[in-house]
Amino acid sequence: MKKVFMMFFASVMFLAGCTATGAQDVPWTDESLKDVNANEFILSDLKGKPTVIKVWASWCSICLSGLRQYNELSAMDIDANVISIVEPGRGGEMNEEDFSKWFLSLDDYKDMTVLLDTIDLIKNEFGVRAYPTYFYLDADANIVKIHPGHQDNDEIIQALESIREG
Repeated sequence: MKKVFMMFFASVMFLAGCTATGAQDVPWTDESLKDVNANEFILSDLKGKPTVIKVWASWCSICLSGLRQYNELSAMDIDANVISIVEPGRGGEMNEEDFSKWFLSLDDYKDMTVLLDTIDLIKNEFGVRAYPTYFYLDADANIVKIHPGHQDNDEIIQALESIREG
């Protein structure tokens, strides 16, 4: 019995290790989201360049403390897509109208693209468990790296360069 359990445990650990590495092809790029200005953003437009997506919440102090840096990164010419996504009305977040009004009242973050996930993309496709979480996509929009927790701009740029180099 002990031998069977050890073989089962080793198999589970092996499979868990396999799922944690490598690119994941996610069909979510067929979707579109609106930004805080109610403009439609088609996710397939991310294809062609490496991308970083910051998933965050307005109630998250770590998320808020990193917004200024992320706004600066968004304004840089780094040959990559830099976007962020929030989930209005979910997980303690304000509803869509209140969030947009709040965010647009902030003067310091005019370079950031903030998309509003009202279709459960984060919940159903990304599996976010912590805020902030950064998703890195290759030029084909495959998720190649996930980083929960804050990252500074140097770390983000380094990750994007690594993706670009393949």
